Order: sequence, then C-alpha cells, then structure tokens
Amino acid sequence: MFVTAYQWLDLHAFCQASFPADQIGRIRDFTARIPANPHDPDKPVRQDTYFRALRTLPAFSTHEGHYSRKPVKMPLHPIPFPPTPPTLVRVLRSEEKGSDVNLAALLLVDAADNNSEGAVIITNDSDLALAIRLVRLSMGSFWSDQRRGVVLTGSDRAVETVEQQEKGGV
Repeated sequence: MFVTAYQWLDLHAFCQASFPADQIGRIRDFTARIPANPHDPDKPVRQDTYFRALRTLPAFSTHEGHYSRKPVKMPLHPIPFPPTPPTLVRVLRSEEKGSDVNLAALLLVDAADNNSEGAVIITNDSDLALAIRLVRLSMGSFWSDQRRGVVLTGSDRAVETVEQQEKGGV
C-alpha cells in the first residue's frame, strides 16, 4: 500500500462498507471547483488531486456547479441588543452554486427512468428535501424500504427540514 501525508475518502469503499448487502452501481459527486485565494493559493491544486483520485473509482462521475464570490455587507458578530444597531462590515462571500440543483435533477431523472433500485444521498443541504420527498412520494418503487437513504451531515436545519418533508410539511 502506498502511504502519503494526504488522506482522502474512497467513496466506493465507504458506500460498500455502509451498505454491504447492496451492489453499488454508480456514485455521483456533486461539487464545485474551489477558486484560489491569497491565503491558500494551493487549495485548487489539492482539490484537483482529490478529483483525480476519485476518477479512479469504478462507476464514478462528477457533476460540477460553480462558486460565486461577491462582496456583501454583513453584521459583525455578536449582534448587539436593540436599540443599538449592528455594525456592518464588508466581507467576500463565497457560495457554491448549482450542485444542489444538479443533484435534485439527476435524482428525479434516475427515479423516473427507473435507472436503479435506490439511492443514498449524503448531504448537509436542506434545499434537497423537496426533491427527496417527491421521489419518495411519486416514485415509491424507486426506493424500497431496504434501499433508500439520506445521510445528513453538519446541519441540524437540514435534518429538521427532511423530517418535516417526511411528515408532509414545508
């Protein structure tokens, strides 16, 4: 085994270990290329190295969105109690755009075309809750009870939103 100072998540091995009874037919990664910045100019190089490693996995594809960077004014933390107005500071906001829409669109297409027996979505994006709910409600045969899943990471709001969608809310 080749050992380096860098570690990366082998998505195929992760999926096989997480769902040992299932055959992994396809892995789709929805992401965006990180732009360089003066404080970490090598960030895109490290990301590209990871992308090259991922492309060696069987049945793997990447679907790219993009990053949007724009200066905005935001309140300085902590925000004071009224009547004191918040102090606004100018910051450069970076946001990933398009990845959630790409995932939702391909999830719906795969379900409508009956391209697989199920899907596992690993996300922290609560914006995907409606697409997931629509697939579960409209195309129930796509996700049998044993072969469906949503793994939510890093966001209590995402978990709450998906739970509300499960109950028919939102």
